[in-house]
Amino acid sequence: MSRSGGRVARATAPETEARRLRVLVRVCALALVVGQLLTEGVLLSSLDALVTLVALAVTVSVLDRSPRTLGSSWHGPLDGAVTSVVVLLVGHGAEPLLVVVGVPVVLAGLRRGSLSAVLTWACAVTAGAAAYLAVPTGVAGAGEPGPLVLWTVVGLGAGLLAAGRTRTRRAVLDSRAPHAAAHQLVEQLHGLVHERGLDVDVDVLARELQVTARDLVGADRSSLWVLDDQGTPRLLSSCGRLGESDEAQARLAAGSARARSVDSLVSLPLSAGEVVFGALVLERADRAARTDADDVREQLGSLALRLDTALLAGSIRSGATHAERQRLAREMHDGLAQRTVAIAYLAEELVDLADSAELARTAGELRDEVAHLTREMRSCVLDLHHDLVGEAGVADAIAGCVRRIAARRGLRVHVLLEETGPRLAPELELQVLRIAQEAVANVDRHACASTLWLTLRRHGCSLRLDVEDDGVGGAKPRPGHLGLESMRQRARQLGGDLTVGERPGGGTSVVLVTPGDHRETINKGDDRACAADR
Repeated sequence: MSRSGGRVARATAPETEARRLRVLVRVCALALVVGQLLTEGVLLSSLDALVTLVALAVTVSVLDRSPRTLGSSWHGPLDGAVTSVVVLLVGHGAEPLLVVVGVPVVLAGLRRGSLSAVLTWACAVTAGAAAYLAVPTGVAGAGEPGPLVLWTVVGLGAGLLAAGRTRTRRAVLDSRAPHAAAHQLVEQLHGLVHERGLDVDVDVLARELQVTARDLVGADRSSLWVLDDQGTPRLLSSCGRLGESDEAQARLAAGSARARSVDSLVSLPLSAGEVVFGALVLERADRAARTDADDVREQLGSLALRLDTALLAGSIRSGATHAERQRLAREMHDGLAQRTVAIAYLAEELVDLADSAELARTAGELRDEVAHLTREMRSCVLDLHHDLVGEAGVADAIAGCVRRIAARRGLRVHVLLEETGPRLAPELELQVLRIAQEAVANVDRHACASTLWLTLRRHGCSLRLDVEDDGVGGAKPRPGHLGLESMRQRARQLGGDLTVGERPGGGTSVVLVTPGDHRETINKGDDRACAADR
């Protein structure tokens, strides 16, 4: 059955499994007692003691299920003392009943470990000795301490063995705990997304948060920031012109976890529970207006929680994608690439062994095709390995991609990179890098070009990426090839537009534009305008 439809069976919780094991030990011990009483024909004479022991077992089992008594240290010792007293005073020390004296010790070892087992055993021995001395002289079993001593020693040994089993079991559970917790959280998220339609689209939620906040504050622009692993604000989205002090205001709001309202600027920390994950900076259209920043933050609490959930989901998805890309790169390098190189050697040998001009020509074409395939595969492996932007920024990552292809192909390259303003969030930088990688790879694979021009200009969320070549041109979607469509999808996720056309003078031009700072006006509350700034 699929996850969305539920599971037929679920694994038993560790505590439930342990509780069932303790109940099983009691049931087995009482069954053994009943069997011995029937064998010796003394069931009726010991019925009162047997009923008392059953009642005690039921009472302790019920208490064992209660959260208030589950971790109580007196549970085992009291159980051991009461059991010994019942066996010796009510049961008059009848030998078939002595087996239950060690049961509380075993259960204490299973429940809390060796220390609890020893403490329970000590209480059982002390209470048993006192009760044994109180048994009337002449009663069967009163003058024969040997069986009692034997069963108390056996109970201690069994309790210590049970404690060892508990210790081993806890070590295994502790090693699994992080993975089990992560599995549970991911499974819950999966269920919410697929069964309840939970929206985890960061772009949509970021737009909704900013539009709602601008309406509440009466602002004409806003910028949304998220904290990276070092606690540095990274620009996720902006609506309107980015202010020079926005990054500093976001840093102050996130660092202090307090809403701020200074002049026309309102800075709101964004949190999920007690954890601050970002900040929202707004500028009011009316500088004289007053805003209760704390009240606005409280009203945005639900949207902030939804956004943080979407960011976490995106982080999980990004990590899984990165791991899969690395796995594919290893598989291609160690498998397909090595076999392709071997085929290239065979093709070279065919050229040398050809006994006719036509065969030599065909073998040479085969060699060239295999060499081209080898270069393509190595390019794919490099692209799969270099899938992260890194600390230097998206411009540096794109420059590295261009350098690798230019060195391999012998292309003349003209690169212009300009970045100003705060860095984009990692998710957005990765999308820009992917588009640039695909555009440059298309030049390498299909354009038959001699020159490549790449220009990147970015200020805050606003960027323009131009990739041009002097190749054959005519770039268009082809059946079975998803490169151009994937680029357009990534551009939409950035809130921008991707155009592919002919370059004046011949070749192909790919242009990615995400409008932002260069827009002259923006209508407050306009979802499309806010989306474009993404």
